[in-house]
This record gives sequence, C-alpha cells and structure tokens, in this order.
Amino acid sequence: MTYSKNKRQIGDIFEKIVLKKLGKGFYKTAGSGSVWKDGDIKHSSLVIECKVKNTSSSFSITKKEMDHLLKQADLQGKDWLFIEKNSDGRILVLLELDTFLETAEKWLNDKRT
Repeated sequence: MTYSKNKRQIGDIFEKIVLKKLGKGFYKTAGSGSVWKDGDIKHSSLVIECKVKNTSSSFSITKKEMDHLLKQADLQGKDWLFIEKNSDGRILVLLELDTFLETAEKWLNDKRT
C-alpha cells in the first residue's frame, strides 16, 4: 500500500530543501504553514515564503499570497522573497528588482566590464 504525502508534508520537505540551499543564517519559522505569520523561513533581513504549485505551465503568486508577504515584510522592516517549486521540479524566485540589483551588484559589475 502506498501513501501520498499531504500538502503540509510536501511544503515541509520543500522548505528543508530551500533551507539547505540557503545555508547559515536561515531558519524555519515555527508553525510555518499553519499560520500566515512571519513567512516560512526566517532571516535577519528577509521574509521568505515558500510554495509548491501543481503546475509547470506558469510561475504564479496569488494576490492573497503577495499581500500577505508584503505586509509581513513591511511589519518587520525587511525585504522579501517568494520561492516556488512547480510540478516539473523547477525552483524559481520572485523578488523586487531593487533587491535583486543590490544583491547582484558585484556580479553585474563584473559582467559589464
């Protein structure tokens, strides 16, 4: 007999994968997934929300997800990331352009020269 994982278990596994990739300084938020508070992953300067979506045809964030993420980031005075894994296993990140530019400044400067 096989058992399928529920959405919470799938989300927990994905959050662990993201945490491992992000490394030191990132921590799972207590109660992540059960309450819409603080994002799924903690960091000193980021609110991070992780979602697993059952589609490979698009990358999407609902208005409710976006509103919540922006509210949490504003309340905490932090930047934000939305990390999504789609059904073909691709992991994508949504963030504000200014945040990307600040983060990638050295890489972009190296590419321009």
